[in-house]
Amino acid sequence: MVCGISNIWAEGSKDFRNFDGYRLFLDTRDEQQLKVFANEGEFINVGASHVGILNGFIEVYRPDGTLYSRFDNDSTDVAVIYNDVQELADPTGGGSLNGNGYKPGVIQVGAREEGVWTVYMAFPNYTTGNFTNILNSDPWTRAVDQPNTPRVILAWDITVSTNMAGNDGGSMIVGRVFSNEYISIINQKGNELFPFINENGNLYFASDGHESTGGLDVFSVENQDDNWTKRQNLPYPINTK
Repeated sequence: MVCGISNIWAEGSKDFRNFDGYRLFLDTRDEQQLKVFANEGEFINVGASHVGILNGFIEVYRPDGTLYSRFDNDSTDVAVIYNDVQELADPTGGGSLNGNGYKPGVIQVGAREEGVWTVYMAFPNYTTGNFTNILNSDPWTRAVDQPNTPRVILAWDITVSTNMAGNDGGSMIVGRVFSNEYISIINQKGNELFPFINENGNLYFASDGHESTGGLDVFSVENQDDNWTKRQNLPYPINTK
């Protein structure tokens, strides 16, 4: 299933860890641009589980659209999230703290560079392919659980810190990251296609992986006060044999 959600505010994949169900892998099929606001003198710390795998990369662009830095090599461990411990412990690895978190790629916002920065996480090429999902609360390692196809990202993080980089003792600031379009994949058996959320917040999608009537049926899931109901196979004449 592909989930497209408007106006998501988060620092990264760790913000989904306490939700029931399966992990939302960040889909790299479309060029999603995650936005982050930072003031002059602040630090932007970035990392993801796909960096260096099949040339997976993170690019960070200034508010004027020019490229500041690209992280694409895992040999130095910079900007690589290797497991769930690092994911949850923020960008505290290496540096003067040498903590349990990941070792961040660090961007210091220079003079007259205050504003909305763009963080782009992707692979040079996109390839479809199945992968095994895990529950949000499951422990994981990059070697076992990050799909080895240029398709999705298991874990990612963008954190703004003040005074110093995150792994040098900087103070973390929450709520600076946002996106007008966030696209994730929850892998399941079969094909799940064409997701649509109507004005009431209800989700409709096509699938041949559930109790199908005629193959690729249309299903609905209702949003009741931010709680999702069990999926329903829509009756005839929407679905037919």
